[in-house]
Amino acid sequence: MNDFTLSLIFLSTPGIVTTYFLYKLTGECAKDTLTKILEIFIFSLSSYLFLFFIEGFHELEATGEFQSKLSNFFSRDDFDIPFIYIFYAVIVAFCQSYLFSFLWRKGLINRIGSLIRVTHRYNDNTLWDYLQNSQIRALETEPNNSNCKTEFINKDWFFVRDHKLNLLYHCHIRAWQVHESWTELLLENSSVYTNDTGEFLYETSIQYICRNLVDITVETPNISNDEPPLQDGEDPNQKEKP
Repeated sequence: MNDFTLSLIFLSTPGIVTTYFLYKLTGECAKDTLTKILEIFIFSLSSYLFLFFIEGFHELEATGEFQSKLSNFFSRDDFDIPFIYIFYAVIVAFCQSYLFSFLWRKGLINRIGSLIRVTHRYNDNTLWDYLQNSQIRALETEPNNSNCKTEFINKDWFFVRDHKLNLLYHCHIRAWQVHESWTELLLENSSVYTNDTGEFLYETSIQYICRNLVDITVETPNISNDEPPLQDGEDPNQKEKP
């Protein structure tokens, strides 16, 4: 391993740090090697650019001239950057991973694209994530009627239908993890019924299930603000809408 290769590895450290923490935060990662290398390069470049502007504006305030030593280091053939700059860039990389995770979770890029009508995609993540991250939204029926009821899409209580075992879980979804073709669910305060007849079977405080994506269906029950949630032992398939 020559000095040039070693320098490239050290220079790529901020991009590697950002990619790692971004994967831990979002669960998303590039599928092919070329895209991974490109992401590391872009994230490393953004870290050094941030340091470049910080140092440049600091010098501008102190001396009246915008300048940064980073431009001198990158203009040399040996890329001999002091370790302190790489250390600062790693700190920036850690912070920007949270920033990029926020942008990804909010779907800001796609929202802007939808606003200017260049895309109809919600986001690059799955609609499953959209369902789990969505907030309770109030829907007013008959807005011109003063006696109208307000319905809530309850994100706390879910109906999880297990088509593989013919079971239905009325529960909270405490945590989830989506993989390429299967998902893991950690259910809390779960009441278990048969899916076809609605017969009550048992209750459990914590329940873990792992299924292929096609084997489960998740539903959010519509409940009015004056209606109690599903009672223990009540047939979920026979519950009428308000």
